[in-house]
Amino acid sequence: MDRVPTRATWPPPWLTAAPLEPIKAQAKETVTAIEPAISCPPVESAPADSIEEVDCPPPCDRCGSLELWQNVLGAWRCLACDPPNMVLANRVARQCASFRRNARRAPPKPATIEEGSEAA
Repeated sequence: MDRVPTRATWPPPWLTAAPLEPIKAQAKETVTAIEPAISCPPVESAPADSIEEVDCPPPCDRCGSLELWQNVLGAWRCLACDPPNMVLANRVARQCASFRRNARRAPPKPATIEEGSEAA
């Protein structure tokens, strides 16, 4: 059975940097050949009135974390102190999917006018 390499036996003697030298040289030549083609056009600054300013939510009051999530009502919650209830979220998602399936299957109900009522 072969020995598992340990820190004392790694790297093996046959693995030296000599075989890597031609690969490094070829990679350096390739990068040098590609660099002029990668040049980007100058970036023009956007007009000040077209920039949308986004207000970042404040950090959590309890732990100071910036890892936040937003509930469906738009309130920001701390991911560490107030993680989302995935059981409830999955149940609501399943119910919504069921409502959509049922709405697609059910034929539209025709509008009826009851006797004695006036049509507009």
